[in-house]
Amino acid sequence: MPFRLFRLTVLRSFVVAITLLTSDAFAELSGAEVMSRVYEAKRVDDQISTLSFEFVSIKRATQKVVYTMVWKNSHGQDKYDNKAMFFTEYPPDKKGIAYLGWLRPIGSEAYDDEWIYLPELRMVRRIAHRENHHDHGDDEFGNSLLKRAQLVPRGAQQDENVLLNTESLAGVNQYVIQSQPKIHNDKYPYSKVLYWIEQESFRPTHARYFDMDGKPALDVDYQWTEVDGKWVWKRLTAIAATGAKTTMDISKIKINTGLSDELFSARTLMRGFTSSN
Repeated sequence: MPFRLFRLTVLRSFVVAITLLTSDAFAELSGAEVMSRVYEAKRVDDQISTLSFEFVSIKRATQKVVYTMVWKNSHGQDKYDNKAMFFTEYPPDKKGIAYLGWLRPIGSEAYDDEWIYLPELRMVRRIAHRENHHDHGDDEFGNSLLKRAQLVPRGAQQDENVLLNTESLAGVNQYVIQSQPKIHNDKYPYSKVLYWIEQESFRPTHARYFDMDGKPALDVDYQWTEVDGKWVWKRLTAIAATGAKTTMDISKIKINTGLSDELFSARTLMRGFTSSN
């Protein structure tokens, strides 16, 4: 299938993570309190943007993928967390392929509702639930270092969070938090994570993931930008201990544009999306 399922997992993870963070004054907080502030961040109502991925691998040539993303916060209506569409812009041989998801909250026992538009067949088809459980190594997203663990904030109750110290990073005062998962499983294969969190804004700026042997495995930098008075991601850069690298740039960002629920339909997948939709 032209639009591989691992790609869907990464994109679904990203839309769940779209946030804006409010500022609070510095206070003496515990590690658990700091991470609770991070996880309780509010989200914007909707967002339109361009996502540009670059995958640098030691085994393959550098690959690039570009999408137009259209996202809306459902605020729990009809038990959906959010709705999202992705329209492939690059590479040229995949332009026009589009994805639509009506996505449930993390931890929900109900399945997401998902569709894909394949322009060569001129048809929209529903994605079967069983397809969401497989990874295809031949897909360009098979190289991605940015997976669900890096894109979706974990609930503060899932980890033991300890404030190790405070330090300055790039001239900004940061909390340094050590998070150790209370339960280890294949979906989260890390023994611990160190987070650098801005003291005033509670925006994460850096994370270092350690494998199950306690060795550094992955570093992720988070860059933010202010749009209409709200803070959203601008760039994520992940570098593995092997030297592999994934960069995700978010550009042409528009927020709180008043997108309608009716827009998130099979019809829009087939027609494509413009600001006049």
